[in-house]
Amino acid sequence: MKKILLTLTMLLITSMSFAQKNVLVEELTGTWCQWCPGGMYYGDSLVKTYDNVIFVAIHCEDPMEYVEYYDASGLTSAPTANINRRHLGENINNWFARTATEMQAEPMANVGVTNNYDAATRTLTADISIEALAALDNGYRIGAIVVEDAVTGPAPDYNQMNSYSGGGHGEMGGFENMPNPIPANRIAYDHVGRKLLGGYDGEEGSVPADLQAGETASAEFTYTVPENFDPDYIRVIGLLIAPDASIENAAISAYLNGSSNAAPKFTSTGNAEAHVGLNYLYNIYFHDTDDETVSISATILPDWLNLEQYDSKSAVLQGTPSETGSFDVVLQLNDGENTSEQTFTINVADPLNGSWEYVGDRAFSGAEFSVFTVKCDNEGDTYVFGNEGGIATVYKNANSSETWEKLGDTQTPISVTPSSMAIASNGDVYIAFDENSGTGHAMKWDGSSWQTVGDAFS
Repeated sequence: MKKILLTLTMLLITSMSFAQKNVLVEELTGTWCQWCPGGMYYGDSLVKTYDNVIFVAIHCEDPMEYVEYYDASGLTSAPTANINRRHLGENINNWFARTATEMQAEPMANVGVTNNYDAATRTLTADISIEALAALDNGYRIGAIVVEDAVTGPAPDYNQMNSYSGGGHGEMGGFENMPNPIPANRIAYDHVGRKLLGGYDGEEGSVPADLQAGETASAEFTYTVPENFDPDYIRVIGLLIAPDASIENAAISAYLNGSSNAAPKFTSTGNAEAHVGLNYLYNIYFHDTDDETVSISATILPDWLNLEQYDSKSAVLQGTPSETGSFDVVLQLNDGENTSEQTFTINVADPLNGSWEYVGDRAFSGAEFSVFTVKCDNEGDTYVFGNEGGIATVYKNANSSETWEKLGDTQTPISVTPSSMAIASNGDVYIAFDENSGTGHAMKWDGSSWQTVGDAFS
């Protein structure tokens, strides 16, 4: 009997909450957008501050883009948002104030969402119903938006640009402590707009003309969830769209698995390679859409590994294997309500052969020296280019000899900005670097002295 029940479609119902005014915030965003971590922070803050705010991230020009939605929204810069489609193109600094204004309006109707999802065929049937609280004039329409949380993907396409990195633009919900760009294995994207049901303007004729208070209307939409979308993180937003194209009211369903709480999700992939005698390291990152406190544990772990949790977003798995073999690892995340597992196998290979040895003298420079790059030519000679006491300097080691030879004196200041060196097939050595004044230089070693290549450049 249980098997039969598991194959049946799941009936998920979000009941109408009477006189509940919900506010829809639709943001334009993209992984390329350097200021969009600010949009993520403000959007999450709205949702966590108010239980009647519904947020959608409209992606453009990235792997999650939805061109039809982007074009229809009229938004032209990111991160900006339409709030109830009445306050258009609003900057993040205005989101809270505009949302508060919309909350003060009395709703003309309540909105309800009933989802029926067939996991076998991946068919979603969404029924959006409205109950009029006052007479609705002709021109109202019903629509819906399919959204997905905790969306992840591979680098570099899912890396997120982040101008808040380093804190130079102030605090921004922790994004100031993240790198720029944020690697794909350290981020997940919530509220991603996936599909407009009934179009951006809603289904024509879905609300009868002159619907009176106490009367109801509904519209049914069918959608096949793509294989690369995860139904456990998909919800449906029901919309009542007014004749002036603004959002009169909205409601959001539970996830298609019936839960109202998203399970925590691993954003990193397990490191499957190790060598005997070498330290194994897997930096673990995870995400929780609801921003719950997440704990991590290991249900299967070889005895040479140690798991340590840093915070609710990261942990580390490390240790040194002493023998070859295949070792299974099962990690589990728990947010107090839901769990997620990550399973992988570490293949431990033989120790790596060889060892490190010094090339020439250890202290080949008598001054403070910062290495920028190392190159080898076809004869096996090694060249090191760097900043020696503020001067662009190159040292050469002839075919692993005992000493390093300084190649002349460029007599040209160099900044701390990393520079570049290239060796032509005939053995000519070229360097390019930035002078402290911000001026660029290129030089060539002619065998006895450095010669400038062309003019200085910006």
